[in-house]
Amino acid sequence: MSDDTRDTASATDRQANLARLRERIDTLDAEMHDLLIERSSIIDELIVTKQGDRKGAAFRPAREAAMMHRFAGRHRGTLPLITVEYLWREIISTFTYLQAPFRLHIPTDRRPNDLRDVARFYFGFNVPLLEVSDADAAIGAVATSENDLALVPLVDGEAPWWQALTQPDGPRIIARLPFFTSSDRPADLPAVVISNPLDDPTPPEWRCYVTAAGPEVLDALSGVDILATAPAGTLFALAADRDPKTFAADAGLPPLAAAGGFAAPLSIDGDPSQKKSQTE
Repeated sequence: MSDDTRDTASATDRQANLARLRERIDTLDAEMHDLLIERSSIIDELIVTKQGDRKGAAFRPAREAAMMHRFAGRHRGTLPLITVEYLWREIISTFTYLQAPFRLHIPTDRRPNDLRDVARFYFGFNVPLLEVSDADAAIGAVATSENDLALVPLVDGEAPWWQALTQPDGPRIIARLPFFTSSDRPADLPAVVISNPLDDPTPPEWRCYVTAAGPEVLDALSGVDILATAPAGTLFALAADRDPKTFAADAGLPPLAAAGGFAAPLSIDGDPSQKKSQTE
């Protein structure tokens, strides 16, 4: 067989292999679309089943965190886990929006471009995004709504906006972002999601508190996750199994004001088998 003949046969084989692979991709695309349609039909049934339940946002932060943990545990191959997170966040947010429409309020006074990236990464493009002047305005908008959420960046400043999270039956922190943490991830601005109290039976892994103490006091204490600081106080988190009254008494702090809670973010830097909670 001549070189030209071998080259022609090789090229023919490559084209046949490419055609087979493309056909398989088309089949998988159709299967994924069918599964999304089936998921949508289940959501329709869920909406009918839940009629008469307590009204309010349909978010279940603990369930979503458990789903992300499962994905992290079973993930393999070259597809970045961050991409999987993004795709599922779009799916989760869209179907949650279909169950109980909501809007997302974001303040524009601190790193607004980065915050918009986080908002779209986690809540997609179907959820209406409303810009407000500052964190207080975002929390106030949630308080007067039924289902709305706020996304507030964890950036130190002059105003202790978290004081608004300590009102009885008022808005609370329900999630901390990003959930998957990595040194090279996109949309990496630390932020918290704020909602009116949710009907979620699963307790958070970390609980948030407000104190007038400064970070220099809390830095000296073990197991404290400082979220944001201002001259008038600090927003921080403790593992949910720690008693806040005992913690405050041992640290010489006044009683702590509860401000919500969140599932512990998961670090995915390095070996995937070494994934661990960021707050460990």
